[in-house]
Amino acid sequence: MQIIRKLQKRINIAKLQDLVFGKLTLLRITGTGIKVRQGRKRLQYELPKTFQSYNYLNHPEEMADWLQAMLQEEPLRVRRCKIVLDAGQVFLQTLRLPEMTEQERASWLRWEGMQYIPFAPDVCRAALIPWKEEGKFLVAAIPVERITALEQMAGFLKARLEQVTVAVPGQSCLPLNFMPAVSRKEKAARWGYQGAIVLCLLTSMGLLVHNGLQWQRLRTNWQKAQQELIPLLSVKREYAESRETAHRLITYQQLLEQAEHRNRSLYPLLRLLAEQIPEGCWLEELQLAKNNSSQQLHNTIIQNTKKNTTQPKNEYPVQMELRGCAETFAAVQKFTEKLKASKLFTGVSVAESGEKKLAAKDGTATGQTAVTFLVRADIAADAAAIEESGKPDQNGIAVKTAEAAGEERP
Repeated sequence: MQIIRKLQKRINIAKLQDLVFGKLTLLRITGTGIKVRQGRKRLQYELPKTFQSYNYLNHPEEMADWLQAMLQEEPLRVRRCKIVLDAGQVFLQTLRLPEMTEQERASWLRWEGMQYIPFAPDVCRAALIPWKEEGKFLVAAIPVERITALEQMAGFLKARLEQVTVAVPGQSCLPLNFMPAVSRKEKAARWGYQGAIVLCLLTSMGLLVHNGLQWQRLRTNWQKAQQELIPLLSVKREYAESRETAHRLITYQQLLEQAEHRNRSLYPLLRLLAEQIPEGCWLEELQLAKNNSSQQLHNTIIQNTKKNTTQPKNEYPVQMELRGCAETFAAVQKFTEKLKASKLFTGVSVAESGEKKLAAKDGTATGQTAVTFLVRADIAADAAAIEESGKPDQNGIAVKTAEAAGEERP
């Protein structure tokens, strides 16, 4: 008990009880209404007619249900309560007696005071307290059945009833408690129970703080490890990008090899075509006509370069479109005449012609004009012309043979 008292002096028990077991709620019940106070919250309700004139004592469960329904509208929960009754529910009488100690008052009330109380000693609870004047005392008594009804009402409210007192006009409430006295053992057990709850609460808070600090430490280490892994992640990303680039290069190389294999026979034709372009004329675009394909072009050249070919013959000649510019229209005519004179093309004709302004590399106008043209021609190269042009070397570049050029290939 001494240890508990020392703890009570060091710790604010009221605040600790409010924190653990809830704030104390004061219920002041009169004949017509009820006032509820919890901390700074103050509420007041009028009792239904069924409960007025102290009839709520006959219906404790209904009274508790009605009060709970009213309190649901407010953010207020009753866990511990103190009930204050008015003078109409308690017997009160003043007496003049000599000065007595607390033990003497209790003894006098037990042996002599019951003659002033209109209740049997075994069915009521009484108290004797000093009154306003010196030598004047106040006797207060209440039937036990009313205390039982109040305890039942608190039970239906799921609250613990800690005190039942009375208020008189001119004074808020008297310093007495009609609840049965609690023995030292019960007090010690109650304090032990409350202490265990507080200890569990503090332990839980300590564990929560410890786990929070540990989680923060782990999070810091994780972030630090991620920062240390950033260089390695960049190396991994660069390695993946290099692998992807290598794969793309291999794919492009394969595509180029396939294109070179398909178009290997075009190099001699293009070289001979370049020799037919006169001075003052240049080509900007060379393409097959819309109805032709590169495979038809390849078959045409193969048919003209091999005597016994197995390639399927083309029913229609392959037509090429040559688009370019010239300084004068005479250069265009010279170009078409050279194409007709060669053995590479037949049916050479100028399909379109026009003019356009020339511009420098930086995009500024030079003031000069050039003739634009579109020449269409059918490929009809004979075997002798293609063989004299030579075959493409291992790099895909067409060169003349030693017999045609009269010199060795470098």
